[in-house]
Amino acid sequence: WSAALGGSQWDEGLAVATDAEGGVVAAGCFKSAELDVAGAVLTNAASGQCDLYLARFSGTGELLWAVDAGSGGEDTAASVSVGEGGVVLLCGTYDGAGLDFGGGELAAGGSNDVFVAAYSPEGEHLFSSGFGGEGAESCAGIAAAEGGGFAIAGTFTGTGLDFGTGPLGNAGSTDAFVAAFDSEGVVLWAQSFGGN
Repeated sequence: WSAALGGSQWDEGLAVATDAEGGVVAAGCFKSAELDVAGAVLTNAASGQCDLYLARFSGTGELLWAVDAGSGGEDTAASVSVGEGGVVLLCGTYDGAGLDFGGGELAAGGSNDVFVAAYSPEGEHLFSSGFGGEGAESCAGIAAAEGGGFAIAGTFTGTGLDFGTGPLGNAGSTDAFVAAFDSEGVVLWAQSFGGN
């Protein structure tokens, strides 16, 4: 099966994952004022800027649900994973205040910040958090772990990036980070890696 997702402007598919039942979760960003996801219409919060979308399909291609989130800036999904019990895990980057997945607006730090979000198998918001420092941060990947936890990895510039365990050190222009979370989205630890 296949499904078309699109509107009148630039719309992208950026991440995909499968679940234990053969279903598919897809995520990306859209600049169109409205994005048609297999019949479900999502609305852009600031047309012309990227909002992110997340959609879940059954193993036969039936759309189960689709959600979107956006602020006044560029917001994009980078990676998606399906964890224990069918929980959908999402990470990406947002630029500016106002991004709200359903649990309240995420705080905005520097030019780009990292977010994580989790949805139930039925598409209900479970938790979401934003993390940023003085520079620009981006999330490159998210992976589910046993016990319902997950981990993310990405890059950051500048200082002040703090996942809740203390600011990470930056050795040069752009460094890498990895952070691990429990099943409730609480950070367990975070580390940075870099050279000069």
